[in-house]
Amino acid sequence: ALLSAIFTMVGLLSSMRRHLRLGGAEYSSLFQGSVRWNGFVGLAAAASLFGSAGTTLMALAIAVMVPTVNVLCVYILTRHASAEPAGIGTAARALAKNPLILACAGGIVLNIADIELATAIDRGLDILGRSALTLGLLSVGAGLDLAHARATKKTVALATLLKLLGMPLLIATGCWLFGVHGLTRDVAILCGTVPGATSSYILARQLGGDTQLIASMISATTLGALITMPLILQFVI
Repeated sequence: ALLSAIFTMVGLLSSMRRHLRLGGAEYSSLFQGSVRWNGFVGLAAAASLFGSAGTTLMALAIAVMVPTVNVLCVYILTRHASAEPAGIGTAARALAKNPLILACAGGIVLNIADIELATAIDRGLDILGRSALTLGLLSVGAGLDLAHARATKKTVALATLLKLLGMPLLIATGCWLFGVHGLTRDVAILCGTVPGATSSYILARQLGGDTQLIASMISATTLGALITMPLILQFVI
């Protein structure tokens, strides 16, 4: 259901591009702002709403969604954001160096091999993980340009609507089509309600995207999710 929603959104964005008249860098930011999601917020919300069972399901969703979404976003950025479209080799090298993909791959290997980290390492990573969302929002805030946000308000509004309303609707539809019910469905829809990922800003800086536009989108979805998340979850759960 989650993957079907992601690829449906990708198809929708691709079909809309010719009508939006956006440059490559702007389109890459719209793509990231509409597709990527904040796993830190999702984990915290799942733990608060559904306990350990919800946290486990959210972790599984992250393990599947983060690599998939990152592959798509890196491809779009390398293909559209640069002055000269990159080839498959350049995109593959960018993917191989992406820290989120490497982290997911490492975590999956450790889990399958049933390897436990040393206590000191585990605590250190836990501290870093707790500060990741705050540091990400600080970096986004530093890159936010209010004048640019006003000039691109229509694109920002479109990304916000697609992310906070379109994605939950697509996931709910996917759950209905695939017969997903109960806690699994609730966690899946929760994935769709969270705001855009702060790591989108970092990826845009690395690969030539429109950093000011994606900073505006992350800020808008973060503020908007304060309203849409509780409303959607109250209606669905």
